[in-house]
Amino acid sequence: MDKNSKNFDNAIERISEAIMDKTSKSVDNAIESISNAIMDKTSKNVDNAIESISDEITDKTSKHWDDVVESFIDAKDTIYTELIKIFTFSKTNTKETMDKNSKKCDNAIESFSDAITDKTSKHWDDAIESFIDAISKDTKCTELIKILIETFFQDDSFGIFSLLPERSRNMLRKEDVSKEFKQRQNDIGKIKKSLINYRDAPKSGRADRMEDLVKLCDNFYNNLVTGKNMDNVNLLTIAITFMFVHLTILRERNRHSKDIYSKENKSYEIDLRQKVQDYKEYFISMYTKWEEWRKGFIYYQYIDGHYRVHDEFHRFHISYKYPNNSDEATRKKYHEIFEHGKFAFLNEGKFIFMNMYLHTFALNKFLPNNWSAPSEAHSKIIGTLYYGVVGKVIFTDPEKYGNDYEEPFKLSSDEPGIITGLNIHHSDVVHGLTVKYKGRDSSTVGNVKGGEATTVRGLDEDNYITSVDLFFGDQVITGIQFNFNGKHQPTGVLGSEENARMFRGGPTKDFKLAAIQMAQSKSFSKKDDCLGYTLLIFEHLRIAKD
Repeated sequence: MDKNSKNFDNAIERISEAIMDKTSKSVDNAIESISNAIMDKTSKNVDNAIESISDEITDKTSKHWDDVVESFIDAKDTIYTELIKIFTFSKTNTKETMDKNSKKCDNAIESFSDAITDKTSKHWDDAIESFIDAISKDTKCTELIKILIETFFQDDSFGIFSLLPERSRNMLRKEDVSKEFKQRQNDIGKIKKSLINYRDAPKSGRADRMEDLVKLCDNFYNNLVTGKNMDNVNLLTIAITFMFVHLTILRERNRHSKDIYSKENKSYEIDLRQKVQDYKEYFISMYTKWEEWRKGFIYYQYIDGHYRVHDEFHRFHISYKYPNNSDEATRKKYHEIFEHGKFAFLNEGKFIFMNMYLHTFALNKFLPNNWSAPSEAHSKIIGTLYYGVVGKVIFTDPEKYGNDYEEPFKLSSDEPGIITGLNIHHSDVVHGLTVKYKGRDSSTVGNVKGGEATTVRGLDEDNYITSVDLFFGDQVITGIQFNFNGKHQPTGVLGSEENARMFRGGPTKDFKLAAIQMAQSKSFSKKDDCLGYTLLIFEHLRIAKD
């Protein structure tokens, strides 16, 4: 116990020094959950340790948030080990009690981990967004390099690169990203040092420092995304982050060649253009490879009279009560049901993935004299996101509602376009929805004579829907809220959000709602025709021509 206690104390101290005041509420909630999970007679030592954490976190603020990622990785495992030891050695705890408490502790640790991920994600995202703003302008010699160092590294040895294992947690295996990052720490450190040397060099010494930088970055690139690593999805977020470093250096060399070398060299522009194209081809390829990798976590299996569609990545499943009758028609029907579940899981994963991947859409800004160009998606496939299907086929409760998810449904065939308006009919449910498109017929589903009508007008290419909040209850869509860019205010919840689960499609930067595929269904309690199923289709505002 002494060795573990020492490790635990070290972890506590590192967390205390790392976590900012604004996150203390999330931490305190997690700590309280842990405290409640442990029986008083068996948790005295851990309770004291947790109380110590609470006291110290209240007083201390974070100097370097980057340290918290590694701190928490160590701390989480140590906390869990200490708690399990208490459960195991206690003579008063039954297996049922230990299982129950262990689950609560897992939930508390997961809550803590989610808070860390949210904070880490914001820190990384803010840095990338800030730097994209910087590369969107012309800059003087060494100016962009200074901004790069300040934005990506600050005072920490590895800067925002050290955040990548935690930032990648919901789209890649954190432990695998962490392993890949640790193998490259020395090279990242050398690149950082070389950046500083170039920044601080006198004008006469810039040429040599630039050559050192280019060589280091080209070697890092070759080891990162070519050869045996070209199919390694765990390197993707490292590559996204490094792209900005590498292309900034090549842009600097080309844009300021006269200041650096006292002469221009056309080969620098050729190198820059080629590397932008190489990165683009790599990221297009990795989109497909990541998608196939992610699909590997989604499957269905038969367990004790139920079929389950699993998303092993997030440890979540949908359960369907399977009838004894297994004729061909039944098998076909259930296969379609399972595919809806798998589709919904994959779509959710893609939304999470896109929030990091979309930063690769800024590639063209590195091209000569093209810094002010807006970001654009690499292709129509990559620039299209689906959210759903949201409906009872996905959110089943066989014990409460029986097998009503077996009801056949067919989504409307709306293809992406420009949405110009909406008619929503609602009371305590969404009775019907009409979506109006530019240059083609409207699409209507449900009872458009039921409830109160709300109309949205004035939507076009520049005024669009950024996200949709869906409320699912009574086995139908009970409420819906549309959120917009520009002059339009949110509609507010149309229908009811009481006793309903909320799902939000969007917002994702520079994506707009381009279509809603729908199907009607009957509410479970009233048997009224309502909006039963939705599939939201978002498109990027700008898509490169294939």
